[in-house]
Amino acid sequence: MTKDYAYRFWTGLFRLLRTEPESRVMENPAAAFAEKAKAGAFDSLSDEEYEAQLNDVEQENALFGYQKFATSYVIMLKALRRLELNDTEMHTLLRILINASVRTDFRKEREVK
Repeated sequence: MTKDYAYRFWTGLFRLLRTEPESRVMENPAAAFAEKAKAGAFDSLSDEEYEAQLNDVEQENALFGYQKFATSYVIMLKALRRLELNDTEMHTLLRILINASVRTDFRKEREVK
């Protein structure tokens, strides 16, 4: 997955999970990509550019289990399980979650801003 696509994937997913009160059904982007490809939307791209975009969509398609729809919770859990994190990265992520947990009262519903 390219860095730009990963940024859009993770920020979009986190934003969705933080603003929606429940898990939301999401549509697999692979179908829209295939429709755009058939319509010639990528004809102006070089082979390398097209392959990079196709690879990004195939990566996300795998998180959907190659199904048309999946819930935001399932996508998040699959993505987290499949991340290749070294010990330093895992500890950094855990430190952020621990610090946020210490200042959070989980008994209260968070206001969405």
